[in-house]
Amino acid sequence: MKWSLWVTLLPAVFCTIGTIFNSFVMSIYLKDWCRKKGLKVCDQILLSMAFTSTSLQWVVTLSPIVFYMESHMVVPREVFFCLFVIDFFLIEATFWQLAILSTYYCVKLFDFTFSFFRWVKRLISGYTTQLLLISAAICLAINVPFVWALQLNNPENGTKDTRGAGYIPTINIYYSVFHIMCGCCLPFAITFTCIVLSVGSLMRHVWRIRSNALQFSSSPQLVGHIQAAAIMVLCVVLDLSFFLTVTGLLATSFQSAGIRDSIFWAVFISYPTTRSMVVIIGNPQLRRRMVEMCASSS
Repeated sequence: MKWSLWVTLLPAVFCTIGTIFNSFVMSIYLKDWCRKKGLKVCDQILLSMAFTSTSLQWVVTLSPIVFYMESHMVVPREVFFCLFVIDFFLIEATFWQLAILSTYYCVKLFDFTFSFFRWVKRLISGYTTQLLLISAAICLAINVPFVWALQLNNPENGTKDTRGAGYIPTINIYYSVFHIMCGCCLPFAITFTCIVLSVGSLMRHVWRIRSNALQFSSSPQLVGHIQAAAIMVLCVVLDLSFFLTVTGLLATSFQSAGIRDSIFWAVFISYPTTRSMVVIIGNPQLRRRMVEMCASSS
């Protein structure tokens, strides 16, 4: 993608909005934690997701300044390696956090008879922080080999110099496959499966309520289940678009391709902000506090 004004302004707009929303989420949970209220399992995961989304938003916003600066600006190759590692570490940490959250919701909604699923529920409930730290460590371990698998080639003379503007990144094909499978495909498959099962369970419950003559079709319980299912479907659409973007970038070694590159870039910069908005809308506690804050400020 060539340098243009929107490459700078659009990320700055999304970064500002995303930082506001994610800071709101973090402030709510950190206040509860400081007041010794304790955080539930989903609260801990949402707090870590807000922190990761904020970090990813800033990295995505600052990256173009490095990647698309003029050729006379000197950029050490080490800066590019660090950006790749940090960027994809945050992306894959997001994927794994979503996988943990969706798994928790799934085992909570379903009354599984298999002992394995009851063990998963107890594991997530009792060791949430440890699971988040382990997933972060796995993501870091996956991305460290970027230092050896990534090559920055100069298209003009085929040599490597200290200027980043002319570099064309290429990644070892075996590492790309490993990276896509462990960092993207596996957690996304877990998330997708759990959300599909959860939506199916919610819709069956909605159907039972509608079939019950004693219940009104506009009951709060029915409306709540329909809204929860709609939020989960929206999450699947967002996660799928982000998943296709990340895997597409890795599969093509970040090579530019006109419209495709612009679409990838748009999804990249908008995902953290859009995801934070969905989290707030889909969580009754956060939605209520957001309404209260807006009402008090007005």
